[in-house]
Amino acid sequence: MPGMDPATEALSPPSDDSTPPPRAVAALALRPPPAAMPADRPSPEAILLAVVEAGGTWFPSAHAKRTGTPRADLDDALLELRTAGLVRVATWVKGAGQGYVATPDGERVAERISRTEPTRVEAVSPALAGLLDFRPPLVTPALIGANILWYAFAVAIALRWGFTTSTALAVSVAAVLERVGAVSAADLLRGDWWRLVTCAFVHVGFWHLALNMVLLGTTGPAAELFWGRWRAVVIYVVAGIAAAAASLASRPLGLGDAPVIVAGASGATWGLMGAVLAWYVHYKPDLPADLAADMGRRLGFAFLLNGIVCLMPQVSWEGHLAGGLAGFVAAGLFNAVRFNPPRRKVLALLLLVAVPTACVGGLVAAMRFGDEWAALRSRPAARPATHAEPAPPPDPKTFLEPVRPEATQPARWAAVKVWLVAPEFRDKARLAARAEIDGVARRVGAASEQLAAAGDPVPDGRSAIEARLRELDRLRELIAGMDMPTVEDWKSWGERRREADRFWVRPEQP
Repeated sequence: MPGMDPATEALSPPSDDSTPPPRAVAALALRPPPAAMPADRPSPEAILLAVVEAGGTWFPSAHAKRTGTPRADLDDALLELRTAGLVRVATWVKGAGQGYVATPDGERVAERISRTEPTRVEAVSPALAGLLDFRPPLVTPALIGANILWYAFAVAIALRWGFTTSTALAVSVAAVLERVGAVSAADLLRGDWWRLVTCAFVHVGFWHLALNMVLLGTTGPAAELFWGRWRAVVIYVVAGIAAAAASLASRPLGLGDAPVIVAGASGATWGLMGAVLAWYVHYKPDLPADLAADMGRRLGFAFLLNGIVCLMPQVSWEGHLAGGLAGFVAAGLFNAVRFNPPRRKVLALLLLVAVPTACVGGLVAAMRFGDEWAALRSRPAARPATHAEPAPPPDPKTFLEPVRPEATQPARWAAVKVWLVAPEFRDKARLAARAEIDGVARRVGAASEQLAAAGDPVPDGRSAIEARLRELDRLRELIAGMDMPTVEDWKSWGERRREADRFWVRPEQP
């Protein structure tokens, strides 16, 4: 991984005007003080804060005289700080001796040390804690909120299009998923590449959303703590693109050559897990043994649990793996940008941009040359180029949505309400009920015409429609009279209702 040179290279102190070695800032500055150091000897962190607070050139001799510390006790701390690139030699003044100033890296580390709560860093060295972002998580709740709002938007669209509440909450209709930003092979063939980003915010149902938000809520704060807020956002987006690209490149078609629709934040969240793993792998030597072991167990359990989820049906393990690898690599490149000289920083940034570019490039190569995409490539060629692309046949299930018991329930309730209101309001309730019944009947009639035009693809669909129309006719008869219907009248309507509902309660055939 760039920026992680051998420790032996980092141990050689640089000259006064040299650039710190790539890993020096991360290795020696983050190393806890040696156990053999006397308790009363100033630590490197205390000396670094003193250099920064001086506001100019800091002289060890003046500091020793002011604090009563032996001058020789400052040398070990100064050597560590110089080697780590946190301070540098400034000038020599007669009578005052050698002076030092803090480097930009040193000022940044000192700022974080000064604002860090002691109770939160007592398990690691203050210098290591200075590289952490202890601000409250902001990116994680923002991403969770965005995903929830995206799901609510999808449900609202499904309800507006006339789907039942249960169908809308499931968000499993391809047209709705298409509308809110999911991605499929057909979308990419049309040039909708932006969907590789938006699909990470689309979820197929409440439980899909809940599971991913739990994973994001437990992983996101750690990624923000280790890498900072804006890096966490970049890792999330890069991993989401990599996951979507890998999913479609490996499996663009499902059962019956139906296009696979890719949606969900799991690939992007796996990227955050990969970033946390990258931090652990890099800084494990600088952590106390018990803390490192506990963190390793937690990471292992998280990857094991989410690995089991990858084995579930309709879950793309390729996307999860690609998202995790992309997050791991992106985090390593961020570390290289943070601790390398300018030229290496530019190279690391270019490699970081190359990660999502390579993922999209691999997807393009699969679309052109992959065996999995062969059927999709051959479909346009099999039809004359002068003819427009035929529209796919509508889902037969959508024909019978107006026939479902839930769709008829408003008409039933309106008919019953006629006989529950006071007599002076009965005529008004009768008109409202008739309008409700007629509206349901019109939708059922339209469903009948669509079913006939499609060649009656649903078994017993015609019988279900006719039974529902007979029930609606009986409801009209019940509200037409001026007297309360008898018990026998209600029983006759109940028989027709059960006959129409029987089509929906029987188990589906395998």
